[in-house]
Amino acid sequence: MSEKSEKVQVSLKYFPLAWIAVLLTSFTIRVLFKIIGIDFLALVSSLNLSSPWTLALIFYDTFQLVVVIFLLYSLKKEEVSFKKLGFRKASLKYYLIAVVMLLPAFFLWPVSEFIASQFGLPMLWHGGVEVAPVKTLSDLVILFIFPVFFCSPLEEVLYRGYLLTALMQRLDTKIAFIIDSLIFASIHYAYGPGTMLFIFFWNFIPCWLYYNSTSQSDDELA
Repeated sequence: MSEKSEKVQVSLKYFPLAWIAVLLTSFTIRVLFKIIGIDFLALVSSLNLSSPWTLALIFYDTFQLVVVIFLLYSLKKEEVSFKKLGFRKASLKYYLIAVVMLLPAFFLWPVSEFIASQFGLPMLWHGGVEVAPVKTLSDLVILFIFPVFFCSPLEEVLYRGYLLTALMQRLDTKIAFIIDSLIFASIHYAYGPGTMLFIFFWNFIPCWLYYNSTSQSDDELA
């Protein structure tokens, strides 16, 4: 980044927001819909979607958007700006480094599968479940728009911008990475423990990228 992040003490009192979106999604689908008499699977079919996971993504991202807006509004009142959370303009070379650093993720999956198999941990895909197949135009539109424009940016703000920043201010960087990864893995509980293991390992990559983006200048990256 062009300059180092300003030192600001970020409150940990918003920590529980990490689980709000996923819990509200589960509550809506498993409880609220039953109470008001909505058949979730019928709704999935009526929207021409191939999997209930795809519709669940819409609910999750909608709740996450509300959570992040609330978080940023609350932090702004405490004079913690978006910029102070580490989100600043980066050089083109940094983005290229980010892309290269994502490549190890392809090797983390087989490693996670191997570890999961040694401990008998189920991997969601082993049961033949197609989590988010693209078979209809509705699938394509939702699975392009929501992960790209909602899920990824919102999760970066909450789990790296806020949580990781707050943790690194209080703990050793490595410990902060581990805790942040545990939290991020925990919100994927619906995918099963094997997939959560993969998410735990994978999360160290964006943590490292975020840490470096806030601690290095453009000249150091050039």
